[in-house]
Amino acid sequence: MSPKKIPKSKTGFLGVRAKPSSNFGMEFYGEGRHFWLGMHSTADGAARAYIGSKESMGYMQKHN
Repeated sequence: MSPKKIPKSKTGFLGVRAKPSSNFGMEFYGEGRHFWLGMHSTADGAARAYIGSKESMGYMQKHN
């Protein structure tokens, strides 16, 4: 699955934030909780890691 592009986002990816350290953080909210997934050196790499983390935690919606 390719990362979801968000045109209004500064990074251009869902769940990815630019940090002052020039790295990119990954996070999401699920079931009323905040999940911080970590940092990555590129926005594209962070977006792919975000998808993998959400899938492994069972938070990705499956489309039939």
